[in-house]
Amino acid sequence: MKSFEIIEKRKADLLTSLDQIDDDKLSYHPDEGKWNIIQIIQHVADAERGALNYCQKKIQAGDKMPNSPLGENARMILFNKFLKTKVRYKMPKGLKSPEDGLEYQEVCVGWYNTREALRKFLDSYPEKYLKKAIFKHPVAGRIGLNNMLLFFDAHLIHHKFQIERNLKSFQTL
Repeated sequence: MKSFEIIEKRKADLLTSLDQIDDDKLSYHPDEGKWNIIQIIQHVADAERGALNYCQKKIQAGDKMPNSPLGENARMILFNKFLKTKVRYKMPKGLKSPEDGLEYQEVCVGWYNTREALRKFLDSYPEKYLKKAIFKHPVAGRIGLNNMLLFFDAHLIHHKFQIERNLKSFQTL
């Protein structure tokens, strides 16, 4: 899927840039209660892992999965456009905050493993289910597989802004 290659490239570009940054900056909290860069990466990886786990469960319903709702693409275009802005908002209720004190390399390996599992899932995904709403996003509602991947891209862009803010606040110390 082309969408998967897009998110893989964006992840690789981000991690290549972060690999050059020392651990003090990666674990720096810009303010009390704010996530450090490692936590941001962990959050993105957790969101993708949770979505994949959900899809792996839902695919078992096969033909009984609901069809993608009318207006899904338009709704997701608007939602993703919003995510790609620098507007800040709180994480949807019910999602857990990432742990503190994690090692950067450990988080990256976990994200890599999630993406590899996602690649395998996509490779085996039956084409006849592409019009099915396999994922239920906590804000956007039921969406199909391709829109889930487009959400992953917008979600990463959104958190890249947060990473950039963290790096700027560290530089002003």
